[in-house]
Amino acid sequence: MPLSRRSLLLLFWLLIVILLAGAVLRVWAAGRDELWIDEVWNAFYARTLRSASDALRIHNDNSHYLYTIYLWMIGDDASVFVMRLPALVAGILLPVIVAVYAWKRTVIAGLVMATIFSFSSLLISFATQARGYSPMLVCAVLAAWSLQQFFSVRQWRYVFLFQTAIVTGALWQLTILHLFLALVLWSAFVCGSRRQWGTFFLLHSLPVVFFLGLYLIDLRWMLYHVNWAYAPNVQTAGTVTLTDIVLHTLSLTLGLPTATWAYAPTPPSSVAAGLVVFVLLCVLIMDIERRIRTEASTGIFMLSLLFAPLLWLLALQPKVLAPRYFLVCMLFLLVFLSLWLAGLLRRGGAAAAGGLLILLLYVGGHVLLFHDQVRFGRGRYAHTAASLLAASREPVLSVTSNDSFSSRKLLAWQLLRTGSLERLRFLKPQEAQHGEAEWLLWALQDPQGQVPPLVSFGNAGYLEVTGLRQTGDYWVLYRRSGSGSDQ
Repeated sequence: MPLSRRSLLLLFWLLIVILLAGAVLRVWAAGRDELWIDEVWNAFYARTLRSASDALRIHNDNSHYLYTIYLWMIGDDASVFVMRLPALVAGILLPVIVAVYAWKRTVIAGLVMATIFSFSSLLISFATQARGYSPMLVCAVLAAWSLQQFFSVRQWRYVFLFQTAIVTGALWQLTILHLFLALVLWSAFVCGSRRQWGTFFLLHSLPVVFFLGLYLIDLRWMLYHVNWAYAPNVQTAGTVTLTDIVLHTLSLTLGLPTATWAYAPTPPSSVAAGLVVFVLLCVLIMDIERRIRTEASTGIFMLSLLFAPLLWLLALQPKVLAPRYFLVCMLFLLVFLSLWLAGLLRRGGAAAAGGLLILLLYVGGHVLLFHDQVRFGRGRYAHTAASLLAASREPVLSVTSNDSFSSRKLLAWQLLRTGSLERLRFLKPQEAQHGEAEWLLWALQDPQGQVPPLVSFGNAGYLEVTGLRQTGDYWVLYRRSGSGSDQ
């Protein structure tokens, strides 16, 4: 039954409220905590630029080309909020774009899509990081939509939009390649069924030339600075399997109770998570089979998105894996989930009740994840760095850490922001075997955890500098025993 004008207006305002709530969460989260290690890493790369073209000479996957250029343009002294502004704007736009797309299909689909995307803690997290993931997701949605429009109406402006979105998305973050592979497979099916292979090659010629050029200029020289399979931190390196990656990624995407934003010893791989994921995959496979029978093009697209990451894993066998590398696939998983739930709600009766329950559980799970994200934050380092500066009387700060890879960059960033970077002499653990470092930064996996007042590190004893640690700090500051009287 068609909705009355009054009902449609009320539902439209409900849509606006949902989107505004998601925007408020993102704006609040973008300015409440400090830069974390990957953001700092990218910011240091930005400091090496002399021109925008230098972004192609960094040869490291942690540098996201356009974001590195943006950080270079705004400079070191910009606020954290300004540093995260492109990601924030893209993160606010993303739920709006997909909600408008779904609203044009049905009102219920628009409301469900807005809810799923606005309250996703995964999308909120990447919308509030000075990284290229969130802008890349906007480009991914535009690329998929424009290709769909081209196949529907055959207007060549959509080809230009598709190619521009793919190229721009890759300049924001290279994991859009997963989507590009899926779209190549999908368009091969569509063009093959219509015997339009010339159109197929024209569609993908520019992106393929771009990626080949990027490979010759940068990708073949790209360095990975770690050599273990997926691990959220150094302490868990080499202990996590591909199954853990999949479960962790899906748990964060769906808001399962086994997911966590804290630095847990291992990602969730519980039986509960496995069962939920198994049920989800069964439902997804049945939906793909139904769509292949009723609307083959959409079903093939869904199938392609499943195969694209598998092809990438088989072809490249990457040493480094993390859930964020599959973010673009998870984006479209949320799209399919939204459309599936909207279909349940339109049926009415028990199906609608089940769909509403799943939607409420999804939102509830992500509320808990967002609370977890806020509780642990991405890192509280500035307070400890300020305490270190205040406690030291020496012109040179000789510092070591149990996590030298991250702590060195994070401490250097904090000292850079206070104009004290030239004082830092950071020693790796192997360089501080006999107590050469006066200060020890002990990196915590759980900021709520307890720490001993005395630790032995590098054949030297270190005493905690008491009275300095605050709730949420990811560092504990220790001073070499006998080097001062202010412990």
